[in-house]
Amino acid sequence: MKITTKIAWRNIWRNPRRTWVLVTSIAIGILGFLGTSAFSRGFLEQMVESTINLSGGHVTINARGYQDNPQVRFRITLPEQVEAVLQKAGGVTFAPLISLQGMINSSETAAGVQINGIDPDKERQITVIAKSIVAGTYLSSGNGAHEIVIGNALAQKLNVSLGEKIVLMISDLNNELNSSAFRVIGVYQTASSDFEKRFVYIDKHAAQTLAGYADELSSISIRLHEGLLLEETVENLQQALADKNLEILSWKERNPLLLLSLEMYDASVVIVAIIMFIAIAFTIANSFIMVIYERIQEFGIMIANGVLPKRIRRMLYAEALFITAIGALLGFATTGLLVGYYSRNGLDLSNFAQGLAKFGLSAVVYPEIWAFDVMVGLVGIVLVVFLSVLYPAIKASRFEVVDAIHFV
Repeated sequence: MKITTKIAWRNIWRNPRRTWVLVTSIAIGILGFLGTSAFSRGFLEQMVESTINLSGGHVTINARGYQDNPQVRFRITLPEQVEAVLQKAGGVTFAPLISLQGMINSSETAAGVQINGIDPDKERQITVIAKSIVAGTYLSSGNGAHEIVIGNALAQKLNVSLGEKIVLMISDLNNELNSSAFRVIGVYQTASSDFEKRFVYIDKHAAQTLAGYADELSSISIRLHEGLLLEETVENLQQALADKNLEILSWKERNPLLLLSLEMYDASVVIVAIIMFIAIAFTIANSFIMVIYERIQEFGIMIANGVLPKRIRRMLYAEALFITAIGALLGFATTGLLVGYYSRNGLDLSNFAQGLAKFGLSAVVYPEIWAFDVMVGLVGIVLVVFLSVLYPAIKASRFEVVDAIHFV
């Protein structure tokens, strides 16, 4: 076996140009597959983080029916009981939320918006809106009865600036039109212009007054200290609040399309790997078919001297494994360097910022390599080697001795 391995190692360097063509093809295939996967994973992770950071944290607790039909009549009537359960849960941070569908009116135009009534101090620990203020200030607890924070895109659409007044209008709990004036004290900006146009923020008590609530809430937003405990936390809360007629929804349940995208991407990773590795397999198979026809006389002499056909097959497999191992190491090393660099510094896609903003993505993407993708790559390489060399190896071991020796 050691002799076969040594001969195989020497054989691959008999034609170094061909060897390096194969090595480069394998390395580029791995780089293309893992690089594409890493940047796509970065996009998906950014979408997930955007969903968690902007829209209710990891988990929300709503009145039953609110998720499907977010009307003012669907509300949590005894929020203090829910908050008591959450305080005992541990590992979570939560904040109250009053969410109302309404209209915002400036002196020039109007737009439909979702009005979020919040406790500013608690909301800071759930979403990133407070960190996204680009002009003015964020809401302050107990001092914002008639103050509002709006998105930059909405401010441009309404043509309003800091200090100006706007009017919010909603249909309250009694189906009566209710309105109130608010002064713009802050403007926030996120990666999503659509989000900026849709969501405005006012004090919780001001929102309750608009809706005709007493102490009721639309929902309670929860952020987990450990995101990996998502399913366990949801299950525990469902058991603890089973008699409260509430819905406990994770970000996955609130965003089924995003979850579907994540699940479909795992399947697409395998499909992309199959396509890329099929191309590599044809390259290896074609090269080894050329090799055996260049070395027919050599194989004939080996068989005539008593070398068993299985030793010839092992030698060709060893040659393919050496070439693949060098290409794989080169491909994985190059991928690791590139992805490692961009995962720290980010890939600037400012030229595509407008299109990315439609999906809530920033112009800088941080790629990630998942163990699943590496495993698919390794399994793919092993299968490529085995299948691509199978026919040439069998062909080389079945030459007739006389015909092989006299082959021209």
